[in-house]
This record gives sequence, C-alpha cells and structure tokens, in this order.
Amino acid sequence: YIHLWHANPDHRAELLGSSLVIRLIMGVGATLIGIMTVLLVMDDQHLALLAVLLSLPSLLVATDVLDFSMQAEANGKRSVIVRAAAFLIAACLRLLLIACEAPLSAFAAMATIEVSLSAICLIFGFGSWHGRVRPRWNPSIALMIAAKCWPLVISGVMIQIYMRLDQILVLH
Repeated sequence: YIHLWHANPDHRAELLGSSLVIRLIMGVGATLIGIMTVLLVMDDQHLALLAVLLSLPSLLVATDVLDFSMQAEANGKRSVIVRAAAFLIAACLRLLLIACEAPLSAFAAMATIEVSLSAICLIFGFGSWHGRVRPRWNPSIALMIAAKCWPLVISGVMIQIYMRLDQILVLH
C-alpha cells in the first residue's frame, strides 16, 4: 500500500477509496461467514451470541486504510494518538464492567465498542489531517490492488483459521 501511495501521488483519492471499499467488502464477507458458521455449528445460544459479538469488529477494519495512509506520509503519530484515545476509553469502560460484575457478553460487546471507537477516531483524525481529501472508488485501481495483494489475503485467511481452530478445540 505504501509503495502504491508514493508511486501514484495523483491517484491517492482513488487508491484510498478503492482500498476502503475492498476492505469493507472483505469485512462484510468475513462477518457473514463467521455468523453463518456460528449459527450452523454452535448449539449454545450464549456462546453463539459471544461469537457474533466478537465477529462484528471485522466490519470496521476497513478504516485501517486511513491508518496506512497516515503511516505512508510518516504521520503515524496521529493514528497512534487516536487509537490510544480509543483504547483508554475502552479500558476505563472495561474497569467499569469489572466493578459492576458484568456478564461475559458485555465484555464481548466492549471489544466491538473499542474497535468502533478506534474507527470513529481514525475517521475524524484523518479528516482533520487530510482536510478535504475525498476517497473515490476506481475499479481499475481496485483490480490493481487485488492483483498485488492476493497472497496477503490468503495469508490472512490462513491466520484467521489457525487462530480460530484452537478456540473450536477448546470448546469441544
């Protein structure tokens, strides 16, 4: 991404918009697959609710593209600040949940809230840093990105399968 960002300075809005759309589509697909798998495999409704709550952050990983663009411009400090703010808010809320002896599902929901806060902070932080840069979809740039990143997609899928495999083994 950083190479493409610097190699095509005139197409940064299209690169950003196309990357956002691709990541959003992948997040929706991953969330739907996760929810369908949970509904087919799990008999326990409480565990199914936990799994669904923990799969929802996949929808918001598209905003990581904003972080990548900040890092490409050597302004990673800004994204660290906004992510740290979201983390601190979520940590305070987790302490509150602990004090209230909240159920496990509240902590699973807190994971989704933390990712949501991070995404919102990144969006506002990116808007204040980039000003009026408006991401635009460009199918040819999206195809170029897809052609260059398919090994990373396969690697990411394999990592997710590996990470979830031990959770399934622990359940059974």
